[in-house]
Amino acid sequence: MAWSQTQPRTTEFRQEYLRRLAQLLQGQWSRWISFVQQNQPALRDHSETGQKMQSRLLLLCAAVIEPDAALQDQLRSLLGLLAVYLGNLAPASAMLRSLGFEATPEELTAAAMDVALELVGERTSRRS
Repeated sequence: MAWSQTQPRTTEFRQEYLRRLAQLLQGQWSRWISFVQQNQPALRDHSETGQKMQSRLLLLCAAVIEPDAALQDQLRSLLGLLAVYLGNLAPASAMLRSLGFEATPEELTAAAMDVALELVGERTSRRS
């Protein structure tokens, strides 16, 4: 987060931000993400912890969304972030398999990154 706050909000920044997020989701955050997914009911009983997690998630989103971008571009940035997140979740891979799509977790991660990078590419417009 500290790195992201010092960077200009360019296409290159958004793309690098998502690459770094994907590395964290595949690496040191993977156990934490699994823990949160598997323990959602228990975490709801701890509102303070849930609020901290929500505020950190909002910070993750805010880093990649340009406040002065057009609404469509803000949504593209959010969807890019979500694509990276979903592409690194075991349930997403399982869901695809249940729908008849065969993809390894690595293939899903790579495909999600391709989609995310496309979504956060060059901006179309600014807010009026």
